[in-house]
Amino acid sequence: MASYFLRAFGLLCSGLLILAGHAGAAYSAVQLAGSAWELVAIQSMDDAQGTLRIADPAAFTLQLGADGWAALKLDCNRGTAAWQVTPAGDGNSGQFAFGPLAGTRALCPPPHLSERIVRDLGYVRGYLLRNGKLYLSLMADGGIYEWRPRAADAPVLGDPAQPLAGRVLGQAVHTRDAEELCYYVLRVLTDRFAAAEGITVTKAEIDAFLASTAAALARDRAEAVARRDALLREIAAGKLPPKRKTQVEREIASAEQLIADLAPATGAAAAGERQARAEVAAAFIGQWKINGALQRQYGGRIIFQQAGPEPLDATRRSLEAAQAAGDFAIADPALEKPFWSYYRDDARHTFYKPGSSEENAAFTTPPW
Repeated sequence: MASYFLRAFGLLCSGLLILAGHAGAAYSAVQLAGSAWELVAIQSMDDAQGTLRIADPAAFTLQLGADGWAALKLDCNRGTAAWQVTPAGDGNSGQFAFGPLAGTRALCPPPHLSERIVRDLGYVRGYLLRNGKLYLSLMADGGIYEWRPRAADAPVLGDPAQPLAGRVLGQAVHTRDAEELCYYVLRVLTDRFAAAEGITVTKAEIDAFLASTAAALARDRAEAVARRDALLREIAAGKLPPKRKTQVEREIASAEQLIADLAPATGAAAAGERQARAEVAAAFIGQWKINGALQRQYGGRIIFQQAGPEPLDATRRSLEAAQAAGDFAIADPALEKPFWSYYRDDARHTFYKPGSSEENAAFTTPPW
């Protein structure tokens, strides 16, 4: 169970393509909803680092949708995340936060700014509109991202510079990648499905998830400590041959790193970490509920995934029904086969045994 929660958090936080509803996302401030920006500079509060000016602002863009979703172009990568804002006073400043980022993970050319931006997005806590620019500040004086307005884009999903790949509920999707097209189609359709089913996530569910996760992390850290101590005793005995000693020393270093990574945050960082984990928990729980509702409505086989069970046949059937109803269409014929390959190629998946206790409990017993 411990490793299950670690994998779930890892997948949800890593920026891999996931399906996560944004139940409870607040409506955005009028000044920001529908606005589009490009990154001008990253200001550090450390004088030694100073301000990093972006050589090509158009390579790093942010579009804040009125639907509570942000679309980002980060050099050679693309991503989306829920966003919410709580304006103060006249609305020119206030609290700002992104949800977990989902997108591509390509290795862009140096200086690899996309990796830094992805890491920092989760720590954005405030905004300021001044002199026509948008300033997003990180928690604990971690820095400020400076954005300037860019030319308004048509209301599309994906990158407008890419060819039209398809449409979903009247929205155009521009991309060359079948997985990205599938992601946008699923996101829009599952949002509609969740709203129609009245799916929500409660604070009590989030708290229960966080408690289970904290216990799992604590157990994993205790196991790592025990393993490290046992290895240290091997070294202290002084009887190891050189080759084994080198191996043990590497294992000790790995254990020490894991212990440090699993250590609970303290001070001001603890509040920020809890908020980030709560956002992940809400996304995880919401998707589990959506998956359960899909399974009950469409039925079929369930596959094992690191982040939890997935109703493969039910999702495919819901997509097929939506396509037949005209709710989405694939405009690029070259994307048709790869779009469906995930759902129609059984060799890619590990299925729960039909009628097994694991299958029966997949969406009836909360994994947290």
